[in-house]
Amino acid sequence: MWGDTGRYPLVIKLSKLMLDYYNRLVILDSRDSDQLVRHAFVEQTNMKLTWFQSIKTLSSKFDKEAIRRQNAGSMLTPNSLLIRTRLENWFLQSWETARTKNRKLSFYNNVKDTFGLEPYLIKYTSWSKAN
Repeated sequence: MWGDTGRYPLVIKLSKLMLDYYNRLVILDSRDSDQLVRHAFVEQTNMKLTWFQSIKTLSSKFDKEAIRRQNAGSMLTPNSLLIRTRLENWFLQSWETARTKNRKLSFYNNVKDTFGLEPYLIKYTSWSKAN
């Protein structure tokens, strides 16, 4: 289905939003802000909550430079656009591998060889809007 619509899973789009939010919190923390959200961020960082750990995991897999900066003493500030782009590329490679190695998809592979929106979906969308 993803191959026919040319859309990536929502988690890839959401990862950029989460990383941008995290980076804004890091800026608040670096400025020693009195805002409640900054204090909540400090507590959540100290508690090593799941969302915070997932940022470290994403950074370690898709933004090695952010990890280098953190190891040099800076706060972890991942490049959200870079990570989203690399997640999209990883997804495309995974989709391509799954598509080509699955014997049950032999007919599909004959008619579909690229990731992108199929014309029949555009026609259906136009028709459904008219009704």
